[in-house]
Amino acid sequence: MGRSFFRRFERDDGAEIEVEYQVSPGSPPSFDDPGVGPEVEIFRAWPVDAGKDDPDIILPDEEREQYERTIAENPEWWEDDGPDPDYLRDARMDERLTDADRN
Repeated sequence: MGRSFFRRFERDDGAEIEVEYQVSPGSPPSFDDPGVGPEVEIFRAWPVDAGKDDPDIILPDEEREQYERTIAENPEWWEDDGPDPDYLRDARMDERLTDADRN
């Protein structure tokens, strides 16, 4: 899959947890294929106020699936938002410096 993301959720009992997840974006629909939606996989969950040595939470299947659906329905949490603007600025600077060396 690839890059990990983190998101906080509030459980039914009011406890706040953080989950680590990865997303496979799926495929868009086409003329003869309805496409496949994103696939979310939660790897870990832990209480927000947990100490370093506290164990992770084992989420019940129903709760884990609820969080995975919520994540899949909010692509702004995991979709790439384009190139890093600093990278583009640095590339332009490199190009200017390279052109200056040629003259």
